[in-house]
Amino acid sequence: MSEPKIVEPSATTSTGGTTNNATVYTFEEQVMAYSSLYVMAIICIIWGTIRSLAFVKTQIERKRTY
Repeated sequence: MSEPKIVEPSATTSTGGTTNNATVYTFEEQVMAYSSLYVMAIICIIWGTIRSLAFVKTQIERKRTY
């Protein structure tokens, strides 16, 4: 007599048998992802502000010379 085969549900299969493409991230991975996005956004804002102020400064100096 053969033993019954026990099949554990896979992480990629839902109860209905359809594919479930959900990915579960740990808290540390989520914190790293969100913090890196926020840091990159702040860097872009600061860099853009400095470039914009430099452009305005050159335009003001150009206007004063004419």
